[in-house]
Amino acid sequence: MDLVCAFADRRVGVEIKAGATVRSSFFEGLQKLSETLSTPLSARMLVHGGDQEFTREGVIVTNPRGFASRLLQVEEELRASDDSTT
Repeated sequence: MDLVCAFADRRVGVEIKAGATVRSSFFEGLQKLSETLSTPLSARMLVHGGDQEFTREGVIVTNPRGFASRLLQVEEELRASDDSTT
């Protein structure tokens, strides 16, 4: 796990890999962190060296160019879900 972003009481785990080809092993750090936290991650992201962006097994997969905008999108979605529950 390379980065955990906190938005209020919600956490987003971010794994960063240099490889351009997304491999199953890239998801291991996110899985291990998810299993060890007492409070689950609200979102999980994988940043890789390739060009593709997609979602796999509930993980947002992006590249360095798309990372900031995808993280902002996740933050907005978390805030919206918080607003809808209050």
